Amino acid sequence: MTTVPDTGLIVKIDNTEYTSPKSLQLMPGNHTIKVTSPQETDKSVHVSGNDTKYTFEKWNDNNTENPRQVNVTNDATYTAQMKVQYKLEFEVNKNITNEGKAFPSI
Repeated sequence: MTTVPDTGLIVKIDNTEYTSPKSLQLMPGNHTIKVTSPQETDKSVHVSGNDTKYTFEKWNDNNTENPRQVNVTNDATYTAQMKVQYKLEFEVNKNITNEGKAFPSI
């Protein structure tokens, strides 16, 4: 089980928490899989606190249930596709004018 576009996110298999990607050998039968959603991480040193938010969208087979039941009969990979949002921080200096010109900094 893994997550995209980034790994290192919290996933659960049969209510046991792991960090993606996680590979397990499971007994045949029904199992519950889940990705924690939403979850936030601190990926940038340029923004204070958690700056990246991941929200579950769907599994690689287009199923949108989370958690969901899967019937394991063979080897399988389940990939949670996550929507990513980024926190932006900026300061406005009231003492500087740009005379109507914009100079974005990226």
